[in-house]
Amino acid sequence: MRTEQKAVLLAGGDRRSTELARLLAARPEFLVFALGLGEGLPRPEEGFQADILILPVPATSDGVYLKAPQAGEKLPIETALSFVKPGGKVYGGLTGAGKGIPALCAERGADFADFLADGTFTRLNAEATAEIMLALLILDLPVCLLKAKVVVLGGGRIAKGL
Repeated sequence: MRTEQKAVLLAGGDRRSTELARLLAARPEFLVFALGLGEGLPRPEEGFQADILILPVPATSDGVYLKAPQAGEKLPIETALSFVKPGGKVYGGLTGAGKGIPALCAERGADFADFLADGTFTRLNAEATAEIMLALLILDLPVCLLKAKVVVLGGGRIAKGL
């Protein structure tokens, strides 16, 4: 039994978003488009309506533009949201200041989910980030990490995961 493809738009983000787009595009149930992720992924055309919009983490720092370091230009939040169909889903985290992405979604009839508001997800994400950080240190340091003097700055979720 075939299921209908879901149109997914990834807007902004860094290499993590690019990799997520690549992984989703490899799945037959998704039709993937991108804004502000550089070359290689199709951009939505006028009239495109996404079932799902995935925002970067953090989504914004000023409440106006998405974090989009690969875009080469500023990417307004409103532009990304204009492609979401009524009843569509918008996923993001650390949605920043300004009017607020959740309020903008509600105005458009889209559902917003902040995955960083889920304590379990946030804890597991911090633990995975801490593990990856340790792996990178082990691979990239010219000395044995066991004998290295290390300072952990901060006491947030990732530091606690160490």
